[in-house]
Amino acid sequence: SAVSNNCPSCMVYRNPNDQTIIERRCCWWSCGSPNSVSNYNGLETYFCTADKCNGYGAESALSPPVTTTTTTAITTTTTAPPKTAFECYECSGPECGKGSSAVSNNCPSCMVYRNPNDQTIIERRCCWWSCGSSNSVSNYNGLETYFCAADKCNGYGAESALSPPVTTTTVTTTITTVTTKTTTTTVTTTTTAVTTTTTTTVTTTTTTIPTTTTTTTAPKTSFQCYDCSGPDCGREGSSVSNNCPSCMVYRNPNDQTIIERRCCWWGCGPSNSIGSHNGLETYFCAADKCNGVGTEFALSPPVTTTTTTTTTTTATTTSSIKITTTRTTSPASCLLNCQNGGTPETEDGCFCYCLENTNGRECENVDCVQPDVNSDICSIENQQLCEESETFAFECLHLCGKC
Repeated sequence: SAVSNNCPSCMVYRNPNDQTIIERRCCWWSCGSPNSVSNYNGLETYFCTADKCNGYGAESALSPPVTTTTTTAITTTTTAPPKTAFECYECSGPECGKGSSAVSNNCPSCMVYRNPNDQTIIERRCCWWSCGSSNSVSNYNGLETYFCAADKCNGYGAESALSPPVTTTTVTTTITTVTTKTTTTTVTTTTTAVTTTTTTTVTTTTTTIPTTTTTTTAPKTSFQCYDCSGPDCGREGSSVSNNCPSCMVYRNPNDQTIIERRCCWWGCGPSNSIGSHNGLETYFCAADKCNGVGTEFALSPPVTTTTTTTTTTTATTTSSIKITTTRTTSPASCLLNCQNGGTPETEDGCFCYCLENTNGRECENVDCVQPDVNSDICSIENQQLCEESETFAFECLHLCGKC
């Protein structure tokens, strides 16, 4: 069966639509005590903390399935509880909300809103709490949002319930005045005794008003960024993240020969600049896929560290002294900074033995003592970004279940 890794706890509960169906899931937050049964999102849930402890048989800790039967003299009717969990589209962009678009399951409600950086982009999401009434439009995290409660009800066309997108247009009018002077000499009269010359000057002024209209589109504030690492990252076909405030490039802190190309969600430096991000030298840029192959040359050359361990053993006998020296060199790129009680391993690889909920290089980079960097960004409506962006997951440690 499918499994999730790095879970803080495992859990088992009955499907709210059909209590004979058992749901076995990873619990990421607000989990109950191990080997206990408590209420979780309104459902009776059993929690445990051991590998695959929510397997077959764990459901025996739950109450038997509940069905409601209404009986009359001639009719038996089984009434199922009203549906409270739905499938919702979980995506954005022009193809989102159709056919095989990504979906989330067991959602209390579905919602649709406009991307705050580009209101022509429609966001279709699962709403986990504080949702508005079904088929209503209200304010959700400062954004006009449409809510509905039916399977895939936030699909293509649901955005018509929202106000039209807001764009910024600047109109400039230029008035030009042209003056034309025309001189005409007329009428010469000659008689035998008198010669009279009359000169008439006519001045004509013509005013022309051409109108020039200039439309200024608001500057682009969200971009496509490569979100990957390694030698093939940064070329066409590599993984990307959308709607990024900025793109960035930095060296992997464990192996500086590995280039990390990521979406920068906050704390980003100015475009085409080098600054510090989470203690690492980082290049920032603001254009679609601007962190591709070649941008790493803006960074300093990689730093490698060689650790040499010398062990001296002295053996003494009655006739001689023997000295044995053993020299062990760890891999040149292994530089560890294990945290949260983790211990380094440099003999059979380069990684940290970790405690808590981290593993591998995570316990080197994750400091569980620190809170999430930004409570507005690290909020539940952005939780889907935990799986889409490794950078986001490391910034929102507690939201993403790292701690």
